[in-house]
Amino acid sequence: MQCFTVRSDQIGGRLDAVYYKPEFAAIKIDLKKTRYPIKQIQDFAKVICGPFGSSIQVKDYQATGIPLVRIANIGNDQQLIKENIIFINEFLASKLRSYKVRKDDLVISQRGTLGLTAKIPPFFDGAIISANFIAIKELYGVSPEFLKIFLNSTYGQIQLSQKTSGQVQTKITTDDIKTLLVPIPPSSIQNQIIKAMESAYNQKKQKEAEARRLLASIDGYVLNELGIKVLELEDKKCFVVHSDKLNSILSPYFFLSTAKSKKDFVQLKSIAEINPSRKINNLELDSIVPYIGLPETDNFKVKNILERPYKEVKGRKIIKEDDILFARIEPSIFNKKYIFVNDLKGYDYAFTSTEFYIVKARKNINPEFLFHIFYTTPVYNQVLGKTTGSTGRRRLDKGIFEALLIPLPPLEIQNKIADEVKRRISKAERLKEEARKIIEEAKKKVEKMILAG
Repeated sequence: MQCFTVRSDQIGGRLDAVYYKPEFAAIKIDLKKTRYPIKQIQDFAKVICGPFGSSIQVKDYQATGIPLVRIANIGNDQQLIKENIIFINEFLASKLRSYKVRKDDLVISQRGTLGLTAKIPPFFDGAIISANFIAIKELYGVSPEFLKIFLNSTYGQIQLSQKTSGQVQTKITTDDIKTLLVPIPPSSIQNQIIKAMESAYNQKKQKEAEARRLLASIDGYVLNELGIKVLELEDKKCFVVHSDKLNSILSPYFFLSTAKSKKDFVQLKSIAEINPSRKINNLELDSIVPYIGLPETDNFKVKNILERPYKEVKGRKIIKEDDILFARIEPSIFNKKYIFVNDLKGYDYAFTSTEFYIVKARKNINPEFLFHIFYTTPVYNQVLGKTTGSTGRRRLDKGIFEALLIPLPPLEIQNKIADEVKRRISKAERLKEEARKIIEEAKKKVEKMILAG
């Protein structure tokens, strides 16, 4: 519990205690230190809210027409992207023309993940915003790019946090946005701030592109070490497989990849135990136990471990270090949410989600090698062809999973591949961390410039 004092002359507008938290007051004190004039957004721009929720329904979506700006269109670095773009017809857009945005206007998410800020690019010029957005239009004397940088800065985000209201579904309103305080430097300083952040984001993109290239190179490296050649089919949809090359995997996807010898492949169940039977003794129903679900995994590894009462996870499978978690339900299967458990953060075990198969490598099988094999084209192609069930929740049945054909070289080669892949992944992770720090340092720099420090 946090306790603090607020004087009566400081109270205004709202009576909830959270609104007057000391960190919110501290931001306003910091802003007053700037030698630049401070204005509310309503002093230099028009602020509008998105249409009523029922004004645009899913049945109104179409493949062509007037673009609709949705939360789904916000990509990395809070840039609007064309992927998953949806349109509405011109008649409906005309009825909603007061919610139209133009190139260089700003939009801010007002529900869900609050405060995401993006600038309208040319391909969304003339679009209609969805109910989940507030738009900042017709800026005067303030660069939209500068305002976006400010709103994404510590000073902008803390003000947005203070303005947030609601219990079950939090939100921000047009009045909240209108009254945000913004220091207004001369245009020359605004341009310096914009260039500093553009340079930082360009460096970030370069680092991330290098990281992606490293990760993308892993499949080719592993296949080359194993002597596996992927067929170059390009647009050709039909191909021949001779009868002596057939095996238990009858999916055409598998035969997109071939090996020097089919003896190089063994069934997964011969080299690993799937969902090994494990039990932890002396657990009471109210005992607190470690738990790992899908959200607690990322980038090939466990990123977080929750603690839950045993009664909530009783009957779930148990994982230990050097296990592999293999996603068994779409879309996680197709997003390759496979995790190598190399760090349980001090725990000896953890219960896990039913969305995973637990894979324990048998003796003389390098578990890290086996983990990386799941990401290779020959194995992944088998998975693509063997999921069953209804669209949206297709799954990989255990019997099919156990029968996946795995290329298996001698242990010496397994170790070599595992070490090299680990090196590439580690380097990619370092590059991503360097990219994150570049933006972090750039934000600190521009925040000082905003305060004229």
